[in-house]
Amino acid sequence: MTKNYKSKISGIPHFLTFTVVKWLSVFAKKDYMKILWDSLQYCRQKKGMRLYAFVFMTNHIHLIVSAEKTTIKLWEIIRDFKKFTAQKIIQLMQKEESCKQLLSIMRKIGRKNKANVQYQFWIQNDGAKEIYSDNFLEQKMEYIHLNPVKAGMVTEPEHYLYSSARFYAKNDFHFIDKLDTSARSSLIDSTVYKHF
Repeated sequence: MTKNYKSKISGIPHFLTFTVVKWLSVFAKKDYMKILWDSLQYCRQKKGMRLYAFVFMTNHIHLIVSAEKTTIKLWEIIRDFKKFTAQKIIQLMQKEESCKQLLSIMRKIGRKNKANVQYQFWIQNDGAKEIYSDNFLEQKMEYIHLNPVKAGMVTEPEHYLYSSARFYAKNDFHFIDKLDTSARSSLIDSTVYKHF
């Protein structure tokens, strides 16, 4: 989600994918997953982001998020999240001998991008897509929650620790936000978009 990205309607949910450069499998350790999790919770509590769905895979994450208020710019939250998580994870990787090759690749890619100081951790494009209908929302939620199943990590989506599927299975909305489906309005501005 770039600075120039303009949503057609403020505050609606977006489907996002953040991928580690070269699809490097970095998120195999709990410490790295904890940085992602803590950062998302910080964005919810302090920056006005709503988190509706997520999954952390070994080399990418998927999210469905929105800004809590129309005055909050979602792209700024995303920019800060990606910058912070990249810095923190790279700091941890630098302490581990087994990560030298991964860091070397990230350094090589980072040198080609003027926006980086030294390393590039995330691919810059996050493929932001507005959630424009109930069907699209259901499709993306299912896609997110089935990722670990398709990867052979678990047999049921709710068994995967780093996914919102387990929260939905328990109807637990302490750490994620619930879309208020009863409050949806009719079509807005003669578009196919629905307001959540």
